Amino acid sequence: AVVAVHGDGSAVLVDGGCTVALSVCLDGIDGGDGAALTALPALALRVGLPASYPLEAGEVSASAPWLPPGELQDVERALRGVWAEAAGDGEPVLLLLVQEVMDRGARLAAAAIDEDGALAEYSAEREAERFRELEVTCPVCFTESAGSEHVRFGCGHSLCRGCFDSLSRINITEGALSSMRCVEPDCGQPMDPSTLRRELAPELLQRMERLALQRDVEAQAVFCPRCETPHVRETPLLAVCVKCFYAWCPTCREAYHPSQACETEQVKLARKLRRMEDARKAQDSERRAAEHRRLEEELKSASALRANTTRCPGCGAHVSKTAGCNKMTCHCGVGFCYACGKDFTVAGYGHFRSGLCTLFDPEEIRRWEHQMAAVDQADVQAQRILNLVRQAPQEAAERMFRCPTCRQVNLRPENGLNHIKCWACRSSSCFNCGAGILRGKVRDHFRPGGCPQHSPVVRAAAGVREG
Repeated sequence: AVVAVHGDGSAVLVDGGCTVALSVCLDGIDGGDGAALTALPALALRVGLPASYPLEAGEVSASAPWLPPGELQDVERALRGVWAEAAGDGEPVLLLLVQEVMDRGARLAAAAIDEDGALAEYSAEREAERFRELEVTCPVCFTESAGSEHVRFGCGHSLCRGCFDSLSRINITEGALSSMRCVEPDCGQPMDPSTLRRELAPELLQRMERLALQRDVEAQAVFCPRCETPHVRETPLLAVCVKCFYAWCPTCREAYHPSQACETEQVKLARKLRRMEDARKAQDSERRAAEHRRLEEELKSASALRANTTRCPGCGAHVSKTAGCNKMTCHCGVGFCYACGKDFTVAGYGHFRSGLCTLFDPEEIRRWEHQMAAVDQADVQAQRILNLVRQAPQEAAERMFRCPTCRQVNLRPENGLNHIKCWACRSSSCFNCGAGILRGKVRDHFRPGGCPQHSPVVRAAAGVREG
C-alpha cells in the first residue's frame, strides 16, 4: 500500500490500505470585480485509502496555515460528502477531491487570513506571471506583443515598453508629473510609484523624485508676515514663527484669530482704507495720501476682479474672458464653466447640455453673429448648401449633418470622412454616430473598435441628419 506520493515518485508501503498526500495549488481564482486575491498557496490534503477502495470511503483531512479552522472544517466536510457519493458508484475519488477544492477557490480566497500581506504578495506575483505569458495590445501604438514586453500599472492596464519610455521621458523632462497617468480613456489613474521606481531609468527616477519633493514643499510652505522666515504648513489655523515668535493665520496671513473666520480680501482692504482715512485726517501728509490712493486702487481692482472675473475651482486664479464661449481651461489644467464657476474637467460640454448654463452668453452670441455677418460666412455656407439641394437633392440629403454643439448645418466631405469640423463653432463630431468629440480625443474616437474614420455613403431620406 502507498502511504505518500512525493514529487520524485517515491512511495512508502504499509499494511492494508494507504495514505496519499496531495498539494492543491489554487491559481486563476475568479472572485469577481474587486477580489483581493486571484491565487493562493498550496492547500495540503491527506487522503486515507481503505483496502476496499474505491468501493468504500476513507478519511480525508485538509491543512493550510492561511485558512481559519472553521473554514478548514467546512472543506473537510465537503470532501467527505464528495467521497461518500463517489464510493457508492465505485468511482476513483482523488481527482474529484482535487476538483472540489479548486471549485471552492473564490470562497477560500475570501476567507483567507493575510495578516502580514504574504498572500497578497504571492497572488500579485502569480498574476504578474500569467500576464507575462499573454499577448497584449498597447493602447498607444496598437502593437500586439507578449506581456513580458509591457509595463503593467497598479490599475491593471499596461503600455508597451517603448511607449512607456517615450511617455515618461517627455513628461518628466518637461516637469509634467500630473500627466504620468494611465492612458486608457476610462481609467486615468496615476501610475503607481512602485512600478515607476522599478521601470524608470535611474536619471528619470531621480528627476521625478526631486520634482515631486519640490512640489510638495512648495504646496506646504508658508512665510512669516513679519520676517519672511519660511515654515511648513502644519495646520490651516495657527503658525508661530520660530525666529520672531509672531503668531499668525497661515490661510490669510493676518494675526491669529481663533474665534473668527478669515476676512475676505475686500473686507481687509476696506479696513485698511478706514485706518488710512483716520490717519490722513490726523496728519495730512503726501506719503499717507499716496498710500491712501494705492489702497483705493487695490480695493477697486479687487471689486473689478470680483465683478469681471471667475475664480478657477482648481488653483483659485482669477480668469477673465474677453471673448468666446463659457468653457474655460485654466493654466493648471482644470476645466470649468465661466458662468457658474463649476469644475467640469470630466463632464466637458455635457455641463451645458444640462440646461443650467449656456455655452455662449447672449452678448457673445450677438457679437459673434455680428462678426459672422461681417465676413458673410453664414450666407456663404447657406448658399453652398442651397446650391447642393437644388442641383443634387439626393446627395444633399446624404451629406447634410447638424452639429450637436451649435446646431448649425454642415456638409460631410465627398470622400466619406466621418470627422465633421463645424464651420460655425469649430467643434468636432462624428457623422457615423452623431456624437460630439472632445478636443484632443479625435484619434481615440476613430481607433479600432470605435467608429470608422471613413464609411460608404448611405442613401438617406430627405432632411438634415441630427448630431
